[in-house]
Amino acid sequence: MRRSYSVPSKNRIQADNSADNGSRRTGRAFGYIFLAVVGLIMGVILYIFLVLGQSLRTQINIVDAVNFQPISLDNIQLTENSSNTVSWGEGGRTRVYVHPDFPIIKIDQKDPDIENVLVFGVDARTADDVVCRADSLILVTIDRKYKAIKLTSVMRDSQVDIKGRSDPDRINAAYAYGGVGLLINTLNETMDLDIQRFAMFDFWSAASLIDAVGGIEIQVTQEEVPYTNQSIQEQNQLVPEASQSPYLEKAGLLKLDGRQAVAWARIRKLDSDYVRTSRQRTVMVTLLRQVSKSQLSTLLGMANGGLNAFETNMGSSDMIRIGLNAIPLTSRIFEYRVPEDGLYTVNPDPWMMIVDWEQQTRALHEFIWGDPSH
Repeated sequence: MRRSYSVPSKNRIQADNSADNGSRRTGRAFGYIFLAVVGLIMGVILYIFLVLGQSLRTQINIVDAVNFQPISLDNIQLTENSSNTVSWGEGGRTRVYVHPDFPIIKIDQKDPDIENVLVFGVDARTADDVVCRADSLILVTIDRKYKAIKLTSVMRDSQVDIKGRSDPDRINAAYAYGGVGLLINTLNETMDLDIQRFAMFDFWSAASLIDAVGGIEIQVTQEEVPYTNQSIQEQNQLVPEASQSPYLEKAGLLKLDGRQAVAWARIRKLDSDYVRTSRQRTVMVTLLRQVSKSQLSTLLGMANGGLNAFETNMGSSDMIRIGLNAIPLTSRIFEYRVPEDGLYTVNPDPWMMIVDWEQQTRALHEFIWGDPSH
């Protein structure tokens, strides 16, 4: 077969050269844009790493169970600490209590797509109150399998067996007896969980995190107003007048600052501890959803002002990973309480909730590792 060839004209050659030059210029332009974007992303990542370094880190070992030797805690009598040497208003903060004889016992994650992190508060009134009871216990589950965040409140008066104690006690006492290691180990052993990471907020640091995002909107009832104000008054007494929070003047959907929100979440005498844990979850859900809707500049500003509000055993890479996994899931947040109704009785003296842990554990596992939509 005879093949035919065409010879390009001079104009065609010039046009092709112009096109080639234009393509190279476009390619260089896209290359510059790409490098700029990469530079921006690297700058943001570097900034986040620097900011995440502000949070206090807890140095606590994670050991295999075979290497753990429990000690007796029967001679310890818990008392309230009345020390008032370094108040939060003077810049102090409560550190995580780490007992040298109670590391975290290593447990493999049950599902690689479902991670549990313990977020807890302590009922400390000054920075010196390190050995104290856990005030609120919320298990945060980041569920990438079913695309959800799950919040589980554990009632602080739930009766449990605590390693090293001959008699059962309240779950919130585990922290006072053996620090965060004993608290996490007790939760894992009691309910067959896989907690290895935690974040602790003291009385004030939770408020500072809320302030870092500009406050949160909470629906406050008329009955809750005087109890919230009572708690605000207690908190205001611990800080200089210039930094005190105003009292609530009305009910309704209110924009609360950090101290006001914490005061609302800590109401105890109005109703019950069940409702109190519900308020705590409401504050957390509202905060999570507000963060998820924020722009990058707001998130960075929040990180700069809020990440030093807690202490954790998580490294920077853990916090970035968990944050990136959690933020897209905030449109589906589910709540649960342990113990649930019908799975406990009450021992009046001393007042503790006697839980049917066999049934409760099954129900909790269905919530954590199952489809929350069902």
